[in-house]
Amino acid sequence: FARHAKTGEAKTQVEIAQLEYLLPRLAGAWTHFGRQAGGGVRSRGMGEKQIEIDRRRAREKISKLQKKLGNIEKEKANQRKSRQNEIKVAIVGYTNSGKTTAMKGLTRASVEGRNELFATLDSAIKTIDPNTRPKILLSDTVGFIRNLPHGLIESFKSTLAEVLDANLLLHVVDISHANYAAQMQTTNSVLDDIGASDLDVLLVFNKMDQVDDPFLSKILERKYPRSICISAHSMRDIKKLREHIFQHFQEQFVEEVFIVRSDDQDILSVIYQNCVVLNADYEVEGQVSFRVKAAFYIIEKLHKLLGNKKIKEEA
Repeated sequence: FARHAKTGEAKTQVEIAQLEYLLPRLAGAWTHFGRQAGGGVRSRGMGEKQIEIDRRRAREKISKLQKKLGNIEKEKANQRKSRQNEIKVAIVGYTNSGKTTAMKGLTRASVEGRNELFATLDSAIKTIDPNTRPKILLSDTVGFIRNLPHGLIESFKSTLAEVLDANLLLHVVDISHANYAAQMQTTNSVLDDIGASDLDVLLVFNKMDQVDDPFLSKILERKYPRSICISAHSMRDIKKLREHIFQHFQEQFVEEVFIVRSDDQDILSVIYQNCVVLNADYEVEGQVSFRVKAAFYIIEKLHKLLGNKKIKEEA
């Protein structure tokens, strides 16, 4: 984890976890000084003093780092708030399952996946196909491992908050791994620990190009109805996955009609950025009648915006 921490947030998170791991293990680390000091019943060995000094310094350092991380978390929370009207997807899964490679394909981003553990510690957020409306944001997250220390889960909560904020999770599974079923269970356990077990999930069985069984994809998709089998290196498979994501949200979209002033740029921007525009009628001068499909919270936002405009105009 420490080797792959690049940003200030990741370094702070890892350092807190390291110190919290070491703190209860400091006892005995300086006993050689105590032996050297010797002494009678009332004497205190140097080792005892050094242990207390080390523990105090560790606690002080943890406290400072937690305050620093708290400030980072507030900034991240504000950033998430600014994205509250966006559709959000988060990639989760066991470490080295191909999450970053899948993200690169879905977003056409310049992020590189690497064949190593914990290559991603910071959540990167990109747009899935910028030309598509409504816009869908995709975030990559830290890879999970078996017996993930509780301290690490706590330290990475600000990163994992992107998971809790998502409308859909892509659970990427390395199907070529001999223990892929156990890795799936590990990911599900961590999701349960952070309170994300109730979110919609699409299972993505990755690395199909490394599996020889020609019938495995059909077996998996029959066993797991909400799943798709891909190779993240295949643009054809990535296109299929992208279409699955769009279809998931379109099935939940609500259809509505809005009449908007043709010069109301705020509402027009929300419509064109966040809705599927089925029809736009400009027949009446100075206004546009839109028939759109969008997520229910976008529909509610448009009703609220139009209601506020109407109240202001009447006033």
